[in-house]
Amino acid sequence: MIFQEVLANQPAKVFSSVESVLGTNLGLARMPDELASYAALKHLDLSFNRLTTIPESLSECTRLTTLVLKNNMLEDGDWPKDWGRLTSLREVNLSGNDLTRIPEPVFHLSSSLVSLHLGANRIRSLPREIATLSKLQVG
Repeated sequence: MIFQEVLANQPAKVFSSVESVLGTNLGLARMPDELASYAALKHLDLSFNRLTTIPESLSECTRLTTLVLKNNMLEDGDWPKDWGRLTSLREVNLSGNDLTRIPEPVFHLSSSLVSLHLGANRIRSLPREIATLSKLQVG
């Protein structure tokens, strides 16, 4: 909770040039909405927390290139619909969650996504839409 309080109590201009946030292992149950005001944010790592959902405000981080949300408690269900605005997002790591399918918003990243990590989930098959991720590298 201290992390969220620090974010909420700072003027937006303090964080306007922050490019990277490493908020791992903080026990966060939700992603701080204040992150949307980080105009220069490129790398966001909130691994090893207790996140269950991703807020719509994430789509405000239009310079984001790397999103790491591994080892949280993310499930299928209500994901932000507006990931199409994240045109710079090249790497997404959702490993170690409780997903049974690839979240639909991932397919909105067809023009930018190069790396998608989904290990240690419960995904048993890949949907046909995976072919729309034309820049995705397999290796």
